[in-house]
Amino acid sequence: MNQNPSLSSPPQPPKKKGMSGLAVAGIGCGALLLLTGIAGGLLVMKGCQKIKEVAGDLDFEKNPTKAAALMALRLNPDLEIVTVNDATGEVTVKEKKSGDTITMSFEDIAQGKFTIKNAKGETVTMDASNAQKQGVVVTGPEGQTVIGGSQSAPPEWVQLYPGASQNGGMRNEKGKSVNGSYAMETADSNENVSKYYGEQLKAAGYETNFTATRTADGDMTMINATKDAGKRTQTVMIQSTGGKTHIGLSYSLETEN
Repeated sequence: MNQNPSLSSPPQPPKKKGMSGLAVAGIGCGALLLLTGIAGGLLVMKGCQKIKEVAGDLDFEKNPTKAAALMALRLNPDLEIVTVNDATGEVTVKEKKSGDTITMSFEDIAQGKFTIKNAKGETVTMDASNAQKQGVVVTGPEGQTVIGGSQSAPPEWVQLYPGASQNGGMRNEKGKSVNGSYAMETADSNENVSKYYGEQLKAAGYETNFTATRTADGDMTMINATKDAGKRTQTVMIQSTGGKTHIGLSYSLETEN
């Protein structure tokens, strides 16, 4: 285990029943950000206790499907409603940062299920219908990614800090390979958390490298850990600020699928 505290900064369509197939030129980052934004709005909406107060002019009694869809979009400031077509039951949405737009049916948004097909015929599906418990599930050519919820928890071989509050993360799987990230928070000191991970990773057979930094926001420690000839990795970012210690985990396991 090498310790080097001297480093100053660490590496930092037409309407259909159910799920619709949306033809777009390609599956780009903007399109995925847009779909993720819609899913995020649905997640917030489902957790909102005073839904009618937030809904404003939306009429849930007259057209509950349309109202639910538009409310999910309104709840995400990164999305902009471009047009609403009551005749076709569709809404065109823009992701503000990328400028990408998608036209979707009210029904698909309200159900929290979407499908995109690119020019190659490849399909990406997103399911946010049970986002609060299971997370947002994205399935495509590169495997399955889960954002938030219980299914985003890391594999058993990734060490979670005892007693820390778990803030969720993202997990991607393709065959037996897996990678992802996870966030936690604890009242324990940076020193105690760093010591725990150093001991646990060493006991699990990892080669570890520590980088310690003191910043204006508080002490920061980064631990890079590898084993199995670099095919299995864990990186632990530990930062103490405001009386709490934030723990960010990233991990990967590369296998021949």
